[in-house]
Amino acid sequence: MQKIISFFSFFIISTVQLSSQNTPQLIDLGLGGVSAVSKNGQYVCGNNYPDLPFIWSETSGKVLIGNVESEVFSVSDNGVVVGRFRDSSFTIGGNPVLRAGYWANNNWYGFAGITGVPPLDENSFTHAYGINSNGTKAVGMVWHTNWRVEACYWSIPDIGIGLLGQSGNFNSRANVVSNDGSIIAGWDGEFGGPDRRAFYWDPSPHFMGGFDPTYLVGESRGMNSDGSVIVGGSVWPFKWTASTGLQHVVADSSLYFDGQAISISDNGVIVGYVRFSVQNYQAFIKKPGWNDIILLKDYIPDSLGITSFNNWYFPFGDAISADGNRIGLTAYPPGSQQAHALVLTLNTTIPVELTSFTAKYYGNEVELNWSTATETNNLGFVVERKTENSDWSEIGFINGNGTTT
Repeated sequence: MQKIISFFSFFIISTVQLSSQNTPQLIDLGLGGVSAVSKNGQYVCGNNYPDLPFIWSETSGKVLIGNVESEVFSVSDNGVVVGRFRDSSFTIGGNPVLRAGYWANNNWYGFAGITGVPPLDENSFTHAYGINSNGTKAVGMVWHTNWRVEACYWSIPDIGIGLLGQSGNFNSRANVVSNDGSIIAGWDGEFGGPDRRAFYWDPSPHFMGGFDPTYLVGESRGMNSDGSVIVGGSVWPFKWTASTGLQHVVADSSLYFDGQAISISDNGVIVGYVRFSVQNYQAFIKKPGWNDIILLKDYIPDSLGITSFNNWYFPFGDAISADGNRIGLTAYPPGSQQAHALVLTLNTTIPVELTSFTAKYYGNEVELNWSTATETNNLGFVVERKTENSDWSEIGFINGNGTTT
């Protein structure tokens, strides 16, 4: 199909942006909790212990993973999941060992431990918590013979292990890894001090500081695609960059018992949780330019207009895609003690396949002409204009054609 728009202008147009609009959706995946959303937003994984974990996509729906006891914690853009599973081929005292591994092609593949260090018991060998976007590097922790754990990483499919150290002569753990695998973040404890301190490795270890100078506790939980922005908690939620150091995510930390920023998109949208009391967790979202967080229990009905989940309890904002368009949540229906995994799709930009785009200047008018090959759930096109010395401003809206091929 073809769209034509003409408008009167006294300005030189340097660029025209086209975007389409759609209604946000909140999908209930059923019992369980979300662990991660892939960077491209196509996959969501989670757990429903003691039942099997799951992976979800729009095309396949919710699919259970494996047939052995397992937990999953992260998923790549191509659907490779990492976590830990009971490996019946790897036993101690006749009991299957819970070991780190990745799920691909309908099979679990176990990660190696430290050479010469066997499992200490059926639960203490290796655990994996993060994977990069292309599914080639996983991170987690491995046990030593002294019952200490050390942050580590594995290559996929080689599954060889690399150690990141224990800077505080205590325990350490890796939680997340950048797209290219060069930045890893998690925590490193200090013997005689905080058992967790916010750290990242490149691969050298770097202590990121803490909000309380008398007790520098902390943990890194998420990062953007290139690892330049890291989020986590140091009693209260933090955002970190090399130039700014730790920054508070909440405007007034005294309002909360504690909290953590768990995930951040490449455009700076942060999700996580705060606690108002020991038992009162509340999921939040914060976008760039906002002075403070907004609780998701308020944001979903008030800002997005989704009212079918009113009175649900939203304790955790678990993960967000790189574009900030898909968020994984864990929530409880009214009166229920069983968690549900939810997927919130904001749909701020829906893909439209363009086959041509031209702009022609006629005196005081500019005619824009574009054609589309396909449109998916497309309400329409917002046309914006920018001059050399001005910001983008909306100048028109052209109706779309829903879904076409």
